[in-house]
Amino acid sequence: MDEKTISVLLIEDNLEDIQLIEEALAELQEVQFSRTWLHAGELLQAESVTEGLEILREEACDVVLMDLNLPDGYGPRALRRFQEDAPELPIVLLANTEDEKQALSLVRQGAQDFLVKSEIDCIPLARAIQCA
Repeated sequence: MDEKTISVLLIEDNLEDIQLIEEALAELQEVQFSRTWLHAGELLQAESVTEGLEILREEACDVVLMDLNLPDGYGPRALRRFQEDAPELPIVLLANTEDEKQALSLVRQGAQDFLVKSEIDCIPLARAIQCA
């Protein structure tokens, strides 16, 4: 398969979680995946749904990684805003362990997938982005 550079929009307001995602994406650059075409490229960052949607008006991206708990939207409301403004864009939710049921419900409502933050590593992140 041809290698494709993927542009990711990360919507997260917790600095530790941002660093976790950045480290996992950086690790993708170092690890050789023999069965994948994924090459994570540009990482765009926003701290709220509103800021994320503003970035999308200026920049193209392939996938959104979005926290469930944002200052201007929790779960269903945040997902709905993205579905209205960017319906074709796949959204992978970032959930805390206690939010797994909510995240699963949102996948049924149209989110592409979800990852539990405490379990994020480069391989599960690569798979989620790849499937999105």
